[in-house]
Amino acid sequence: MSKEMQVAVKAAKNAGNIIMKHYSRIEKLHYKGARDFATQADFDSEKSIIAAIKKAFPDHSILAEESGESGSSENKWIIDPLDGTHNFVVEVPLFGVGIALERKGEVVLSVIYLPCSKELYTAEKGRGAFLNGKRISVSPRKENFMVMFGGFWGISDPFVRKRFDRLAEKFHSDLRIPGSAVVQLAWLASGKADGSMMLNEKPWDIAPALIVEEAGGVVTGINGEKWTPYLTHYVAATRTLHGTIVAMARD
Repeated sequence: MSKEMQVAVKAAKNAGNIIMKHYSRIEKLHYKGARDFATQADFDSEKSIIAAIKKAFPDHSILAEESGESGSSENKWIIDPLDGTHNFVVEVPLFGVGIALERKGEVVLSVIYLPCSKELYTAEKGRGAFLNGKRISVSPRKENFMVMFGGFWGISDPFVRKRFDRLAEKFHSDLRIPGSAVVQLAWLASGKADGSMMLNEKPWDIAPALIVEEAGGVVTGINGEKWTPYLTHYVAATRTLHGTIVAMARD
């Protein structure tokens, strides 16, 4: 395990502990938009992660959901301190921490920690994907798929609605909306689900997607283009299902 991974794992677990101390104890929502809010858990988690990274790598850049971007290094840490805040607030245990390291424009390390289930997902470029230290891979299923959708909050957008309707028509009873990008990525990488269309995502939502690739899955933009954290719309899936979802996403 590289030094970067050691730091990221420790930071993610510490952040998870902080989040769980706030669980079921929400006192105030900090609104950033009509359906976009944060809690003190988001802020405390992010502060903890940034402090850990800065202590180990003072010259590295940071891009974090709540505090924005700082630094200009070719090494950039992309941080989601609490993905699935809405679930967290209403005590649905589908939320987690996402940390990724981008180097020279390519994500080379990803960590997802789901604190309710104590599931730690890790991946480094070219080294495979792991859940609590055991290698994982995407689902081998050829039928009876589970497909997920992310971005339902934008359902009034005709672009989003059209693509959701296509997924719903094709997969109907097999369609799920977890409400957390990192949960979707974790489920894909560990074979619990088979595919996902994720719309209107931010860099910190999708940066941990390296875990899906290292588990044998495929991640692209919705038109099949090479993914980066700075696209907006994505398809992540098994090799069996990826082409089908991309075809549905295209006009």
